This record gives sequence, structure tokens and C-alpha cells, in this order.
Amino acid sequence: MRTLSNHTCIALTTLLVGSALAADTLRIHRHTDFTQKTVSNVSVMVTVTGLVTFVPEASDSMPVPYWQLTNYVAAATNAISLLPGPTGPTGPTGPGGGAPGPTGPTGPTGPTGPTGPPGPQADLMIISNQFLLLSGANYMLGPLNAGNLRITNVSDPVWFNDAATKRYVDNLTNALTLQIGAATNYLTYLTTNLYDCLKVRAYRTANQSIPNSTWTKVSFNAEEYDTQGVFDTTTARFAPTNRPGFYQVISSVRFAGSSQGDVREVAIYKTGVLHSYGTTAAVAGPGLRTAQIADVVELGTNDYVEIFCYQDSNGALNILGGRSNSYVVIYRIN
Repeated sequence: MRTLSNHTCIALTTLLVGSALAADTLRIHRHTDFTQKTVSNVSVMVTVTGLVTFVPEASDSMPVPYWQLTNYVAAATNAISLLPGPTGPTGPTGPGGGAPGPTGPTGPTGPTGPTGPPGPQADLMIISNQFLLLSGANYMLGPLNAGNLRITNVSDPVWFNDAATKRYVDNLTNALTLQIGAATNYLTYLTTNLYDCLKVRAYRTANQSIPNSTWTKVSFNAEEYDTQGVFDTTTARFAPTNRPGFYQVISSVRFAGSSQGDVREVAIYKTGVLHSYGTTAAVAGPGLRTAQIADVVELGTNDYVEIFCYQDSNGALNILGGRSNSYVVIYRIN
């Protein structure tokens, strides 16, 4: 066997397990320092079996047993940093480890960040177990408590069970007030103008002397009733000022007895002018005579009524006093 020189290189041909293919030749100078140096294209096998070829520098080959190369291989692997091959596939995950450790203490709360922009408006008026949609697609299941706040922009009601606005109620109230005012005025009109509310009965309390052949006003100086205070006992005048309309006028005058003359008469005067004559009491002996009249008189705003009488006994003649002898009754009929 030829002795290896200092310049002899070791060519290590690595045999693949189960294969006859040889790896690339690696030349190593025995005394060369390979510390912190790398050699590429070297395959390291897990096991090497059989013989390897020991190639001297002169390129003459000589087969040697594997064990003779042990020291050289060890020296080579210590001196050369071999590059790793490609990473193999990951193996299956092993069983889990021990129990997790205790949770650490909570750290301090950081400062509040700025408020973000508002999101899109929700289609809800009340978000709870029961809610109302702004679209009106659903309805309340119970009373709505507004919390003593106003509900604004409500339309006027249409149906009988709609909510009523203040303006709607105020308009109704104002209209009702006007109607009540009109009704009050009408009631006042009825009270002051209807015949059963405007009534007068006046009479003479004592005898009154009536000149011969002269139309003389009967001075009714007392009232039995005057519902509207329209008869003046001082002037013996019925004056329903500002109460125009139609009035029933009835009067009766009773003359003292006298056999002289043949006329005992009574008449209605309207605003100082003769309006109508009554019946004439015929004279046949010295007995008492009664003259009467009844008529409907239309009075204007400022018209008034008076009662006049007449006799021709060739001298003055009394008309008798007393509520049943000489009187006048007037009442409105429209």
C-alpha cells in the first residue's frame, strides 16, 4: 500500500443508502486549516456502508476499508462547516404540554380615544324590546309616555280617534265662543223682544176728569207689571225704544154715569197721531158706560203708544179709577 503524503487529498465518495450512485469528490489537504470555512456540494449521509475510494493527489485510486478513514473523516467534519440540506417535511405535532399558567394582573386603562363620526341614522324611534319604526310600519302595544315633553309637528285630526292639536282645539273653542256669543245675543233678543217677555199692564188709581168734546190722554199712573220697564207712568206713554216690531194693544175706559150726550169713546195714538178708534158706548140713561179698543200696532225704533178718550156729555165727565175700570195692556207679538 502506498503511503499518503502531506499533499494527498482525500476524495470521499459518499454512497447513497440502497443506491450505487456516488456523490461529488471532496479534495481535502491534510494540513490545511479549514476552521470557519465552508465547503459546498457535500452530502452527509446518516450511515455509510462498504468501501469508499481513497483518491491520492496523483489520481491513482486505491480501495481501503472504511475504518481506515475514520480519523480523516472526523478531522474533516471538525474543520469544515457543512451547509445544511433542504428542510424536510414537518413531522406530526406531539401531545400537548402542561396546564396553562395563571393569568397575569390587568394593566392600567389607557386614555379614552377621540369620538368617532356619527353613524347612519337608524330607522328606530325607540330601541327596546318594543320599538316604533319611523316609517310607521308598526304600531304601539301600550300607552306612550312622553315624559312631560311636547310632541311637535302633528297634523290636524281627520278621523274621530286622531290626536287633536292645540291649534285645532283653539279654533274649535273660538268658533264655539262665537256661536255661544251669537246664541247669547239671540237669547237676549228673545228675552227682550218676544211678546211673552215684553208685557205691560197699567191703570188709573183714581178718577180722572175728561173735558167735554175733547180728546184727552188717559193718565195711567200705576203698573201691575212691566217686564222690560218700557212704560212711563209719569207721561203715561208706552215707549219700547230700540225694540221695533208688532204689538198688541188693548185698553178699556169706564165713564161715570150721565144722561147727557151720546158719545163715550176711546182711541190709540201712535207717536202723537191717531192710529185707530175703539167702540162707542151708546148712552141710554144715566148708567155707567165702558169704551174699549183692541188693535195690533207696528212700532218702529222710536215710536210710542198712548191711550186717548172722548165724551160729549155737555160738561166734564170722570173716568173711573181702579185696576178693573180703566187700564191698558200691551205686549209684543213677534
